[in-house]
Amino acid sequence: MKQMDKWIGQNVERLRAAVEMKQAEVAFEMSEQGFKWSQRTVWAVEKGERPLRLAEAQVLAKLLRTGTGQFVTPPEAVKVVNAVFDAERLCKKALGAISGGLEDANAAHMIARSTLMDMEEEGVDLDAVRDVVPSNVVGRYEHALDRIRHYDQGGIATFLNEAQQDFARIHGWDGNRNQSDEQEN
Repeated sequence: MKQMDKWIGQNVERLRAAVEMKQAEVAFEMSEQGFKWSQRTVWAVEKGERPLRLAEAQVLAKLLRTGTGQFVTPPEAVKVVNAVFDAERLCKKALGAISGGLEDANAAHMIARSTLMDMEEEGVDLDAVRDVVPSNVVGRYEHALDRIRHYDQGGIATFLNEAQQDFARIHGWDGNRNQSDEQEN
């Protein structure tokens, strides 16, 4: 049982840190809920020196914005869970960057297109302009478009396939989420 108390304590400490609460804050909030907790109590629970009671666990879980099941998760599983949460967070960040980048690229393209259309409407001889625009200016734009195409065609798809394979190794998922749900029923 002592090993379970250590796991619970490690998880309480990890979950407390995840919501950026200090031990004293947890102690205060638990005291407000009618439990006789001090900072020393929080420390003792986190070190596995004091067992966490079920009624305390239910209130503490709400306080730490989690479920009571997270308290009894073995350390090996916590590493995987943390890695998946970190990966999810970074994927969301990357998605935001990709989305923002594509919006920026589209805006840049629309500016260039609008400028060309305005010039045509004004009767500007684009062939004459083309002769005086340095070729490296157009080349830089084409290079930027090629980089976007590279990520769109190969880089992102390759990354997603590799990520899905890694997830499958961890979770035993073969790409069909419903299949594992059906087997459980």
